[in-house]
Amino acid sequence: MGLKIRGIYATALTRLFLDHGYCIVELSRPIRARFERRENINVPTSIKFDIRDWREGQGIIMSVEPVGLEQITRLLRKSLFDAVCRIKEEGPDRFSEQADM
Repeated sequence: MGLKIRGIYATALTRLFLDHGYCIVELSRPIRARFERRENINVPTSIKFDIRDWREGQGIIMSVEPVGLEQITRLLRKSLFDAVCRIKEEGPDRFSEQADM
């Protein structure tokens, strides 16, 4: 499953997800430079999760397909013990996950 990560938490989240075997896609130049020697960078994949800043850096928001939502949420809750996760259905095939940090 591929994740596109942007914003002020990009470095930390990229490291978290790479350490747990996720693929990171469409990297920004700074992230590519920091993690160029890691596996799972820009590996083609059909499922994409878009992760970006939410409310002026007070958290993140993920636009995701239903596949893998529970797995991603579980990892965030386990790794970021004080994160508050909320799920909002946007349509039959898309969800938004917000994590206040």
